[in-house]
Amino acid sequence: MRDYAWIYEDGSPYGVFLYANRDTDKIKYLRKDLEEAGYRMWYDIGIEARIPWCPYMETHIKRSTVCVAVITEAFLSSSHLCRMLTCATLADIPIVLLFLEEISLTSGMLYLLADAEHLPLYRLPEGTKAAQVLATLSVLDRCRLPEKTEEEKLMMRAWEHYVEDKLSNAYEIARPLALKGYHDACNMLGSLACYKGYSLPRGEEGLYWWETSSRDGCAEADLALMLYHRNDYVRLRSRESREEQDAARESAEKMLFYGERASEKNMSLAFYHLGCYYLHIHQKEKALSYFARGARNGDDDAALKAYELYAERGSTLFDRDRAYEVLLRAAADGSSERMLMLAEALLDGTVFEKDETQAIYWLTLAADRGSKEGMYRLGIAYQNGEYVEQSYEMAQRYFRKAATGKLEKAAYALGEMYFFGQGVHPNGRRALEYYRQSHGYQKAYYRTACLYGRGYGLPMNVEKAIDFLETDCKREEPSPEALNALGYCYEKGYGVKKNREKAKSLYTRAAQSGFGPAYYNLGYGYEFAVWDCVDYEKAKYCYAKAIESCPLEAKEALLRLLTPFDDC
Repeated sequence: MRDYAWIYEDGSPYGVFLYANRDTDKIKYLRKDLEEAGYRMWYDIGIEARIPWCPYMETHIKRSTVCVAVITEAFLSSSHLCRMLTCATLADIPIVLLFLEEISLTSGMLYLLADAEHLPLYRLPEGTKAAQVLATLSVLDRCRLPEKTEEEKLMMRAWEHYVEDKLSNAYEIARPLALKGYHDACNMLGSLACYKGYSLPRGEEGLYWWETSSRDGCAEADLALMLYHRNDYVRLRSRESREEQDAARESAEKMLFYGERASEKNMSLAFYHLGCYYLHIHQKEKALSYFARGARNGDDDAALKAYELYAERGSTLFDRDRAYEVLLRAAADGSSERMLMLAEALLDGTVFEKDETQAIYWLTLAADRGSKEGMYRLGIAYQNGEYVEQSYEMAQRYFRKAATGKLEKAAYALGEMYFFGQGVHPNGRRALEYYRQSHGYQKAYYRTACLYGRGYGLPMNVEKAIDFLETDCKREEPSPEALNALGYCYEKGYGVKKNREKAKSLYTRAAQSGFGPAYYNLGYGYEFAVWDCVDYEKAKYCYAKAIESCPLEAKEALLRLLTPFDDC
């Protein structure tokens, strides 16, 4: 079962499924029953009372053929959901009300929903599926997929064989249908010849079946031919020989020919690839026209390209309003990546006017749709009290969700909360557990070394602490804290054999990243001849660099060096 909102962009009818966020667990079986019964439903992942109204919710309702609402106390307490029901009524969309509990509607609601179908599901006998009852409502047939024809069933089997590389089986099923002019079968034979290298009878090799289907007006065949010639063009365009350059131009011409045919039939992918071609040859205005058409047709990649061109400052194409419109539509159509991008743009304030409330709204929706990055960003916002009221509890909730999805930096953030005791009691063992899950993200190895080196919630183990410091220092981008700590161990002989030359090298690497304590340690070595000889000038330089991070120690050291010696 899908766990994200989806809008059907292929022109087929669909219904809208409305429910309250608090009822998510209660309605899962309903969504599953509806999908298994063949009903095409768009739904939002619960509407929360605190988030602003989004006009695209209204758009989805107006484009639907039926509205199904799950009525509970939580539903009726949501002004957004009641507004969406009103929108459906005013748009003359048939409404079906599913009551999960016994509830009395107000006289105003009864008047508004006088023509709606009322189904008290809480009265159904045990074991009765809601879909069985819903199937009796003819109004829902508007969003139900028709029964598959025999040809469609055969082609489903053929495509299963195709995916499993049982090419002979796929061919045996598809060819008789292709000879009857069945487009899906023609397209499969084209794919067998061009992408799978399957040997077809003489005269049917290569592009034959795609071209046959294209001549019959099949949009999918036009798209397949466009993509085939596009791949040829991309492969040949950087070649230097005249023959290959001529072949590249020929492929480009064929790509444009079939691409235009596919775009005339509203194939979203055609808009995107035509836009990419014109962008590559620096015709940005023409590229934008195709990307914008693809975006209006619901293509997520085309929407991203259109947004980037509209949002390009200094360009003649820069248009803040259209950039916002394109990105908002892509986000509202259920793309968690675009929701995240819209949130970032609203927080950044460079392209659009800064709007923290809307940004948090879209971050929340992205997280609800399973975006691990959205969960992590929300966790950071709640942890630091940025744009929302600080709440370590909410921060941990979102970090845990993201960490469950294997997002390493979320696991690291949880480790930090347990290490420093943010919203929880400091707990070295729990911190270690999450640092391990982060696989060395940022300072995880250094923090683990601290846990073992100090015996912080764990038995003290200097050997393990040194191992983790060494592991951190061998990374491509080691943390300066680990370099500095390991340098100190080599300087003092703590857990390792004393090696001042190695200590100086580690301090230097840490200092190169601007780490103040490393500069202080270097300065100390120059002042007191730890590095074999005294060098007061270098000591002064290092102490001055360390002042911002170690103000008391560095200032004291500088005063010590700058104060004239008493010769008496």
